[in-house]
Amino acid sequence: VLTHGFVVDQHGHKMSKSQGNVVDPEEVIKQYGADILRLWVASVDSSVEIKIGSNVFKQLSDIYRNFRNSSRYMLGNLHDFDPSKDAVAYDKLWSLDKLVLHRLQSLTEKLTEAFDNYQFFKYYQLIQNFCSVDLSAFYFDIIKDRLYTHGTNSSSRRSAQTVIYQLLSAINRFLVPVLPHLAEDIYSHSPEQIKASYLGTEFFVKGASEKDASILLSNWPTVNQEYLDTELAANWDKILEIRELANKEIENLRAEKIVGKSLEASLKIEAPKDKLDLLKSVETELKSVLIISELELIEAPELKISASKFEGVKCVRCWKYFKEVKEGICEVCESAIHNS
Repeated sequence: VLTHGFVVDQHGHKMSKSQGNVVDPEEVIKQYGADILRLWVASVDSSVEIKIGSNVFKQLSDIYRNFRNSSRYMLGNLHDFDPSKDAVAYDKLWSLDKLVLHRLQSLTEKLTEAFDNYQFFKYYQLIQNFCSVDLSAFYFDIIKDRLYTHGTNSSSRRSAQTVIYQLLSAINRFLVPVLPHLAEDIYSHSPEQIKASYLGTEFFVKGASEKDASILLSNWPTVNQEYLDTELAANWDKILEIRELANKEIENLRAEKIVGKSLEASLKIEAPKDKLDLLKSVETELKSVLIISELELIEAPELKISASKFEGVKCVRCWKYFKEVKEGICEVCESAIHNS
């Protein structure tokens, strides 16, 4: 039911049966699926004119695909993760992982408020931005190295998996009201140890058993106050501002064909003491966050970042560069091979 706006086609013409420019919901469902139609309803702001047409549904299909791909990424990296045995305590998590948990709690607050106020278009904007920007373009890209090259049971890999588990648990329930078919598909393909971890918790509505458990019977996620850390988030905002500047320097090297990938680069960051202390507080994670092979931190009056090609030896397993490697394999990869 539209309270203020009216529906127009993709050319801006008001829809009318007499003009023959109406969109048949059955045809949309046949071509794109019911979830896409539901996503369109959630995406529109009914206080203004509402556009609908093939181009709109194609765009929504791309966004839907991003939800699906994000979920596949998470499922694929939880195949050997049992929350009851492998989950890492919050105080042992990497700082970047804590940041993502903080952002997830912030998202939960905002999505809950949007639903409570029937502002479904805000829900759509928030979750779409979180999955595409915070996860796909940022967090997932950074943690690939930990997930794929670190030891199976290493604390670094398990830390990332712990956060992915929390993300999957929350995001899949966020999808239920709007994309129930996708949500149920994700749940049905979840590893058995993940499904088992939901039983006996507040994940499902009271009374749900293993036999009738379905993501459609799950409860809406609530904010975990332990994961909210505004100070940590503010510090990371400053670090990520420096990361953006560093990325520009690396892009210049790539444009000049000095390096092909960022892992071929070495960075030198000169910074005032306050910024330097901030960077050093997460120094063990910085090369991973910057996706580079060599980093030098120097105290200086002003912030200055310079990038150059790192003349090192490439590890044949993780593809990072080092000053020297033993038999083509770096120490981290050698440990991963022997301890997996």
